[in-house]
Order: sequence, then structure tokens, then C-alpha cells
Amino acid sequence: MTTKNYRHYRPNVAAFIVDSKGNILLGRRPKEKAWQVPQGGIHRGETPEEALHRELKEETGLTDLVIETYTPNWLYYEFPLESLRKLKGAKARFIGQRQKYFMCRIPPGQEKQLQTSQEFDRFAFKQPLEVLDLIVAFKRPTYLKAMQTLGILPPQALL
Repeated sequence: MTTKNYRHYRPNVAAFIVDSKGNILLGRRPKEKAWQVPQGGIHRGETPEEALHRELKEETGLTDLVIETYTPNWLYYEFPLESLRKLKGAKARFIGQRQKYFMCRIPPGQEKQLQTSQEFDRFAFKQPLEVLDLIVAFKRPTYLKAMQTLGILPPQALL
């Protein structure tokens, strides 16, 4: 088993925001028309929980979510080559992301507070297996591992 050099992976948080029916919130990125869960980088001196709350407010407008659990270990994914070529500035030094995934509950009715942003032009709540179908392929194995770790999907679930 190889050890990843964490310095090559951007520290990040991501949220599986679950409604009362077990559906997960996805946002659509306007440029790529790609769906993903809200996520973002952790700033220097910020805890993962602080980064999560900041990112959720910036990307979705949501502020009153309840954190139920999170992945105890960092989960990694690498950017595809075509994405690496597009990275600029400080992000260009990373080959992928290392993420802490959180499972949060959205109180009933709060989905009305969702606000589009530069990050997302649309939102949709989807069943867990639909989430895996809709996201970009290179993130699927990591999303699956996170969903299994958080108890959203059973350990035997496959892509």
C-alpha cells in the first residue's frame, strides 16, 4: 500500500445534506453543468467544521444544519489530467483533494432558504444512488466510500 503525500492534495470539506426522506442535496456547477455536493477548501487556521459552515453559507445560503457525523479519515481523489491543466494560482500545486465528508440534516422547510451562488446555479435533492450517477466520474469512488462510511449506503454497495 502506498502512502499519499498529503501536501499534494488540497484540504477540503464536503457535505452530504440529507432531507427527511433520505435524499441528498446536489448543486449544479454553472460552467461545467456538473452536479456535486457542496464542498470547498479549508483556510489556514480553520477547522474542518468551521470550513464546512463557511462553505455552506457561501455556496447554499444554509446556516442551521445539524452535523450528524463525519468521516474520521481523509478521503482522497485525484483530478483528471484535463482538469489539472486548467488549474491556476495556488490551486495549481495540487494533484487532487483530500476531504473530510460530513453528513448534515436539513430541518424541514429550510430547503426554501437555498440560494444560488457563483458555485451553483441549481439545486436538487436526489436519492443516494442517483447522486453517484449524476456526479463526475472521477469523484464516484470517493463519494461511494464516504457514503458507506457515513452510513448513507451499505458497505456492500457498488458502483
